Amino acid sequence: MTLIRYADRPDLLARRHAELSAVTFPAYMHENEPGNMYWGRLYSDFPDFQVALVEGDELLAEAHAVPLPWDGSLDDLPSGWEEGFVRGMTSPDRATALMAIAISVAPARQGQRLSGRMIEGFKENARAAGLSAVIAPVRPTLKERYPDPDRPLPGMAPRRRGPLRSLDPGPRAGRG
Repeated sequence: MTLIRYADRPDLLARRHAELSAVTFPAYMHENEPGNMYWGRLYSDFPDFQVALVEGDELLAEAHAVPLPWDGSLDDLPSGWEEGFVRGMTSPDRATALMAIAISVAPARQGQRLSGRMIEGFKENARAAGLSAVIAPVRPTLKERYPDPDRPLPGMAPRRRGPLRSLDPGPRAGRG
């Protein structure tokens, strides 16, 4: 398995949507203002942070990120994915952190800890670019089943399947 930049493999860039994001992103993730406005520019403006994990010509996973200014404080963290994406794409200030936008793993490869490899890629790319941190807004794994945009994340937290078992298995952190 090799981590490559889409900038170096335009043939894979042409296939990535159909093979990865179209089948792994919930529908609501394809319909948001910042994504529709800026997604295409990620590849031209920030090619070092748009990467794929490949085995031969097989797309196993991909990761997208945007550098953005962040002063390191909790108060300056973006409120979520959309705010961070817009800040990264529009701020005139020098970037100091890398914000993860998305990781997609091919359905046939899920459960093989490839997301952990992609997170390591974020960290390696941030270091190489001289950025001091990696931040990652995380959506609940089963959010697509409850897409009500007016229901904030804390409203989802109390949903339970039984004693002490959250309805949603994520977000979680670990070795991928």
